[in-house]
Amino acid sequence: MISDTHPPHPPQQTPLDGWSITQLALWSEGALLFLSLPWILAPQSTGSISPLAALAIGMMSTIPLLVAMSALSRLVEGLKPLKNSQFGEQLRDLQQNFIFPLSRALNDFQILAVALLSGIGEEVFFRGLLPWLLEDITPQAVSVICSSFLFALLHFVGNFRRFSRLISIYVIAGVYLSLLYIFSQSILVPITCHACFNFISLRLNRSRAEAESEGS
Repeated sequence: MISDTHPPHPPQQTPLDGWSITQLALWSEGALLFLSLPWILAPQSTGSISPLAALAIGMMSTIPLLVAMSALSRLVEGLKPLKNSQFGEQLRDLQQNFIFPLSRALNDFQILAVALLSGIGEEVFFRGLLPWLLEDITPQAVSVICSSFLFALLHFVGNFRRFSRLISIYVIAGVYLSLLYIFSQSILVPITCHACFNFISLRLNRSRAEAESEGS
């Protein structure tokens, strides 16, 4: 399984510390919010849905992402040509050396904090600020692709070549989150979807990592 979060890159022999990861998320996502202040302070169209409806839509919108994540993992494991491809190797590398160690290092409160921080910071920046800056100079479709591509690259800073085959997955996720915002006109929808996905996937990956550790 994969997760949308982007872990730090310490040497593999160094155990990850949950509170250090949470603090890193606080600072990095806080920086994105700070950069997004021009958009946050600008007049916004509120759309026609209530905050409660936006939260409900966001939670329901998590389901396709979770299904896609599970299907991708099963497909890669079940098809030998795909499993032995560069894509399959990079996906296992991401899981074993980044996602699983990150998930094991976090307790439930830290997972919740990281999920909320990443959902808020990244959605406000990539679905709010960037398209807003680009809307007067590019068509909407171009701004969606550009912001989604930058969203994907953020998750692989320092590891672009190592995980080059996986960038497209994050671009697709970024486009999906952008469409949620465009059709709902409420930033709460992609924020809720992103945060719920991160929380659930981190919990699932932690359980899977612990099960594999006990079985080895």
